[in-house]
Amino acid sequence: VDLAASMQFLFRKLLEVLSQHKRIALFLDDLQFADHASLLLVASMLYNTKESSSVFFACCYRNDDIRNGDQFSLWLSSINVFPLETMELQNMSVDVVNELVSETLRLFPRITHPLASILHCKTRGNPLFL
Repeated sequence: VDLAASMQFLFRKLLEVLSQHKRIALFLDDLQFADHASLLLVASMLYNTKESSSVFFACCYRNDDIRNGDQFSLWLSSINVFPLETMELQNMSVDVVNELVSETLRLFPRITHPLASILHCKTRGNPLFL
């Protein structure tokens, strides 16, 4: 018994059943850390749902954690056969972080600037860390 094929079949059937009456959104984060079997499972799910309008995938990975020729970059280039949209998040400037902190805390920007500077320094402005 091929365990990987069985797992792919089970996930395909699960998505079919769940998406019969409702739309589904799957958010997969930090894919750059996934093992080979998990990447194959994700590719299988993408392939089996490419005709479906009921299943939506959002896959996230960090560019700075991958290298050319590694397992993830090879997998990433192999899934370009699917109609994928890429969104790249840029790091936020100190001023943008300050605006976010100011609006969140409902304080004047001049009051939140020291906190925003610290947050920017610790996160390098990465929007996923703020």
